[in-house]
Amino acid sequence: MKPVKVFCTTGSHEIGDAIFPYLKERLGNLLVSDGISEHRTKWFSNDNLEVQVDDVRGCNAVVIHTQALPVPTNFVELLALLQAMRDAHVEDIFLIFPYMPFSRSDRKNKPRISTLGQLFPEILCEVLGVRHVLLCDPHDSHLKHYFKPVADEISSVYLFANDFNEGILTEHKREECGIIFADATALKRYEKLAHLTGLATGFIDKDRPDDSENPHIKRLVGDVRDKLILLVDDEILTGGTSLKDTDLILNEKAHAVIACAFHPILEDRKLYEELGGRVQGMPALMRRFEDSKISQFVIGNTIPIQEKLPFTKKFRVIRVEKFIAEAIARLLFGQSLTELHRPESVNLYRI
Repeated sequence: MKPVKVFCTTGSHEIGDAIFPYLKERLGNLLVSDGISEHRTKWFSNDNLEVQVDDVRGCNAVVIHTQALPVPTNFVELLALLQAMRDAHVEDIFLIFPYMPFSRSDRKNKPRISTLGQLFPEILCEVLGVRHVLLCDPHDSHLKHYFKPVADEISSVYLFANDFNEGILTEHKREECGIIFADATALKRYEKLAHLTGLATGFIDKDRPDDSENPHIKRLVGDVRDKLILLVDDEILTGGTSLKDTDLILNEKAHAVIACAFHPILEDRKLYEELGGRVQGMPALMRRFEDSKISQFVIGNTIPIQEKLPFTKKFRVIRVEKFIAEAIARLLFGQSLTELHRPESVNLYRI
């Protein structure tokens, strides 16, 4: 196999640096360097961008890019990095999305709107020639079909299920617990979590009449009375929806609520503007979660979170870096990812 170099775009180093040691365990001397390879990013005064990549001639390049602020700026950097690699005669590119940007903009559900979730893969594959893409818990499974060839998809649902089975469900009887999915989409996306834990499930019936990020709650479907409820969604953004969902569940006489999110966005642009910027607003946002009625937040670490955790004691992180590293190694070795979709394989990548 060709030598391997690993790159991270701006905002993706937290998860990339965490992945690297486990990838080195799997690849050994195939990795050219002892850390993330460098690329020079220069923004000119006219906001133009120049990216100069490390020598990649004859190498397989692993590029890790996750959703991190500012999303559009980092996206442009990714495009420039990939172009520089292609023109520097890289052997092959393996593009890794712990959380794919623009993934929620994937459907033309009203007139004259853009769908960057579809355009993004077209640019990567048709213009830049990327042929190997890995998605971790995409917003919707159909996103992988926008890539040509079809992207590979993995899910950390097995890590979450293993954590619940060996933690919460050893402290509480299963009949005293339940899963409520934040909406019908989350139910469809993560219904395997219910099978893996053996918990009774339900969901919150919602509709989204506009783009305000405040869906209209119609009703709670499922029995929550006197139960510890795991409230499951793919992401947590401002917390507004999760807090309203929790009020609904507690009003139906649930004992307590633990919120679970695979991708903890944890950003609130409106709040930041009100308080004079992100530096001032982020502690206030995290206090919103800390002061909420939610007993605990169980989250993945696919996007940057370390700077936010000191402001709250309610967050517990399920680490996915070894899982993603295992998937990357299998792609590089030309091995199947099927084993990673089996519950008994969690020991391969659990930390």
